[in-house]
Amino acid sequence: MEATRGYRAECVRLLSRILAVQTETISSKWGSGIDFEKMPEQYERTLAYANSLRSILDAAGNNPELSNIIAERLKQSH
Repeated sequence: MEATRGYRAECVRLLSRILAVQTETISSKWGSGIDFEKMPEQYERTLAYANSLRSILDAAGNNPELSNIIAERLKQSH
């Protein structure tokens, strides 16, 4: 999909939603392409954390009881 027209724009929109950063900031200051090589380190760490959490939730998906426990704890943390 990386070669698909509009792929980078979709990546920018997704990053904007996940990180609560303006799309214009990502588009103009984080580098060209989809590597976002100028992304500030704090956001790289946040994305790594989110990816780890996604992996945990994917693994827990096979165990509904564990999935519910994780979901409840996430709700409590907000």
